[in-house]
Amino acid sequence: MIFYITRRLIWTAVVILAVVAVTFAVFFLLPNGNPALRFCGKSPSQECLTLTTQRLHLDKPWYVEFGYFVKN
Repeated sequence: MIFYITRRLIWTAVVILAVVAVTFAVFFLLPNGNPALRFCGKSPSQECLTLTTQRLHLDKPWYVEFGYFVKN
């Protein structure tokens, strides 16, 4: 019984990690261009883009972005 519960918990963690990874890829990696443009609106100012880029950590490598995404 313990083996069954342990196996189910491991698969639950794998499924959750896969869903989070796919969600991150859809919103941050797949679209062309700067993701900050989608968050700032139709006619963003340079200040808004810079602030959004810093807040979302888009100026860092993808694996650091993913870490912040999972953390938040």
